[in-house]
This record gives sequence, structure tokens and C-alpha cells, in this order.
Amino acid sequence: MPFHIENQDTYSIVKRVIPEGKTLCSLCSRLRRGILYRVAGELGATKIALGHHRDDMLQTFFLNMFFAAKLKGMPPKLVSDDGKNIVIRPMAYVPEKT
Repeated sequence: MPFHIENQDTYSIVKRVIPEGKTLCSLCSRLRRGILYRVAGELGATKIALGHHRDDMLQTFFLNMFFAAKLKGMPPKLVSDDGKNIVIRPMAYVPEKT
């Protein structure tokens, strides 16, 4: 099975842009997602599979609820805004530990 590993230094960008003491998660996530979409396009892929499991899904839901005052989570299947990519999370209903 052919595979591709993409190496990008997002950490130095995040550290330069986000003030000390603030959370890095939102910018890091956006940069990573942008890289995934770009590389998927370069490779001709239309689906991106991520390894989020049920505990990740619940943690994201509660983080959004308590810190962003939104009832929002990560869906197991997400079509990108431009419709070019589909993000799937095949482990969405699998607990971290069984």
C-alpha cells in the first residue's frame, strides 16, 4: 500500500503567532487541516481518514460546550466547505480503551 508522509513545521508558526499563555489548539488545528487538504489535492485523494476515537469526540464536545458555549462536536463524516474533500473518522464510536 503506497503512503505519503508530509513533514511541516507548524509549531514555530503557532509559537510566533499565538501570544504566550494562550491556547495553541485552534491555530494548530487549522494549519494541520490546511496541510491535509492541500496534500490530499496534490495526491488526487478525495477522502481523509483521521484516527479520532469516541473519547476524542466527547472531549471536543465538552470543550466546545464549556469554553466556547456551543453544543458542537466532531462528526464521524464531514464534507469540507468547498466540497472537494470528505473527512472520515472510522473509529468515532470506538472507546479509547476496551
